[in-house]
Amino acid sequence: MKETEMNKPKQRLTWDVYEDGGPPLFRVIRLRRGEHHRRDRVGSSLLAFVLEGEVDMSTGIYVKEFAGEGQMFVVHKGDNGYVKGLKDAVILCCCFDSSMALCNGLSLSNVTEDYKDPSPEERLSQGLPRLEINKMLMMELKITMHEVESKLLGYRFMEFKRYIIVSMLRNLYNKEELFYMFRWVRSDDFDFRDKVFQLYTCGINAQELCAQMKMSTATFNRRFKRAFGMPCGEWLNSKRQVQVLMDLKTTDLSVKEIAEKYNLTPNYLTEFCKKYLGDVPGNLR
Repeated sequence: MKETEMNKPKQRLTWDVYEDGGPPLFRVIRLRRGEHHRRDRVGSSLLAFVLEGEVDMSTGIYVKEFAGEGQMFVVHKGDNGYVKGLKDAVILCCCFDSSMALCNGLSLSNVTEDYKDPSPEERLSQGLPRLEINKMLMMELKITMHEVESKLLGYRFMEFKRYIIVSMLRNLYNKEELFYMFRWVRSDDFDFRDKVFQLYTCGINAQELCAQMKMSTATFNRRFKRAFGMPCGEWLNSKRQVQVLMDLKTTDLSVKEIAEKYNLTPNYLTEFCKKYLGDVPGNLR
C-alpha cells in the first residue's frame, strides 16, 4: 500500500483542513479575574455568550457594563471592545451579519421594522442590551465551546453549528426580545457604518467626519442617527469614553500621551475622566 494511502485515515475533518483563510465563526475567550482583553476594531458583528463567571464590558457607546454567567449581548461590527474579568470567565463569541435569519425566516434587517427607535438618552440609561441564556441554549453553547477548543470544527461544521444556535434563538425568544438585542444590526446601514469606521480617528470631530463623508450636513446627520441611534457628537463622545478607558487599562501610555492621542490637554482629559468615567486617570489604571 502506498504511503499516501496509509496516511489518509490520519486526516481529520478539522478547521485546519478546511480553513478558508477567513476568521473563524466561533471563538472562545477565557479570562482570569482581573485579566483584560481588548479589540480596537471588531471585524464582524459578534454574539457574545457568557458561559462562566462575570465580566466588566465596554463597547460602542457603553462603558463599564456588567455581564454575568448566563447572559448574552451583541458587539457590533466596527466597534471596539474591552472586557475585564471580575471573576474567572469564559465567553463564547459567534460571528454573524444582518442576513442571519431570525423571527420565522425574516432577516435581522426586518426584525426592526415595526418598532420605535429608543432615544439616545433611553439607550444609555437602559445600558448594554442583554438577554438571559435559555437552559437548552446554554447546553448547546457549552458543547460548541468544547468543540471549538478541541479544534474539531471545520468551517462548514461551524456554519452548521451557527445555524443550530440561530434556530434556537428563533424558537426560544420572541420578536420583542430579538429586537431588543439586534436593533442596530440593519443591512441598509452597513455601508454607511463601514465608511464612518474607515474614516474615524481618535481626534476627529463631527464636522470633520461629515466633510470626509462628502455629504450635506442634513443628510449626514439623518443617516448617522439612523445608523447609530444618536447624533454624531454624542456617539463620538461615547466612543472616546470607551477608548480612553481601554488606553488607561491596557497600555503604558502616560496621561499626557493619551491626551495628545485624542487632541486634548492633560487637564481636560482629567476632567473628562472624572465626568464620564467616575475618577481621575491615575485611579482608573
